[in-house]
Parts: sequence; C-alpha cells; structure tokens
Amino acid sequence: MVTLEDVLYDVPINDVLFTIGNKLVVLVEHQSTINENMPLRMLLYVARSYEQLTKDTDKYRVDRMKIPRPEFIVLYNGEKDMPEMKILKLSDLFAKYDIEYPINLELIVRVYNINKGRNKKIARLCATLNAYEVFTAKVREYSKTMKFGLAVDRATEECIKEGFLADYLSTHRKAVRNMLTSEWKLEDALKIREEEGGARATRKIVNYMHKEGFCITDIVKATKLPENEIKEILGLK
Repeated sequence: MVTLEDVLYDVPINDVLFTIGNKLVVLVEHQSTINENMPLRMLLYVARSYEQLTKDTDKYRVDRMKIPRPEFIVLYNGEKDMPEMKILKLSDLFAKYDIEYPINLELIVRVYNINKGRNKKIARLCATLNAYEVFTAKVREYSKTMKFGLAVDRATEECIKEGFLADYLSTHRKAVRNMLTSEWKLEDALKIREEEGGARATRKIVNYMHKEGFCITDIVKATKLPENEIKEILGLK
C-alpha cells in the first residue's frame, strides 16, 4: 500500500492526479468538511482518469492490460474534530448489501487530518503541507477578529514574508482568496442546514449562497434541489 508519506513530498493545494511507479495516486483538494460521498466522487474521477490514461484500442486487446493501481487520499483541515485518519468506503453508500447481495465494487478513501498538531510525521516530511497548515491556521485565527477577506489577505502577506508558500501565494493570491472564501461560505451554509433542518433551512441556504455570489450550479450541488425550484425560491425566471 502507498502511504501518505510516500506521496506528500511536494503537494500543490489544488486537485491533482499523478502516478508513482505503476500506482495511480488520486489526491483531491483540501477539504474543510468531511464529505461522506467522496468515494463516489473518486470513483467517477478515477474512471475518467483511466479513460485518459489508456488508448481506445488498448481496451480491446486480447492480452491482459497493465494499469496503475489507485490510492485515494483526502486532506482535511476543518475545525470539526476528527481523528488522525478516517476511512470512507463506497459500499457504505450502497442502498442494500448482505450475504444475498454481496459487495461487487469497493473503493476506499483515506481522509487525513492535517490540522496543526495532527499527523506530525507527515508535516515534517512535506514542506508544502506544513506551510499550508501554517497558512490555514493564520487565516482561522485572524478571521476571529476581522472580516474573512481581510484575514486571508493578512495571512497571505505574513506567509509570503515568512517564506511559507511564498511563490505560490505571490502568483495565485487572488485564486487562493476566492477558493478559501467560497469554501468558508459553503461551510456556513451547511451549518445552517445542520442547525435548523427542513424546508425552511433549505430556503435560507439557497438565499444565503445566492447572496454570497454562488452560481446556480453550485447551489444545486449543495442543496440537491432542481434548478427550477432554486430559481423559484430566488424569484428568478
């Protein structure tokens, strides 16, 4: 098995797919909330990746093909407490399985907690991951006393001066700010659903996300509502 230490020596902070030897490693962007549907998302992701890695003619060969073996890893940096590592299984999403209906397809995702003080060995091995932990901790701390956008800007300036993700943050400052802002706003929307529940909470989420600048497509993904229903809630034609 490929361990996280094997792959996290120079990890970017966006989605990435790369190979190590004959193994296919799929690593998604850092998550601030645990998404229990990640195994299904990974399944769809790796299927598309295999399609790109193999030629159309290869799939019809008589002799057996050799394809990279996958590993599925998620890096968690949210505030909710989580153990050092958690396993998510595709089979947990199945509507039904037992002795009569066995599991014929499985996919395992390993979720690693990368918050400051967790998985210290991994942080020592991966300078980029350690730097991202520092950056995230600064953003979270400053957001307690100032607007979120300003907190991101201050954390960015400090990390650049201190040499944490300096090149990346200097080049992609705006993209990082937009990514984190959207992620935090979505987390707030999901908290509304957890605290209130029901149709009222769903309407509040729709209105909140629209106010915060989320597009209709993102609202559909977050709420699972049909597009026409979302437009009706927002009073759009």
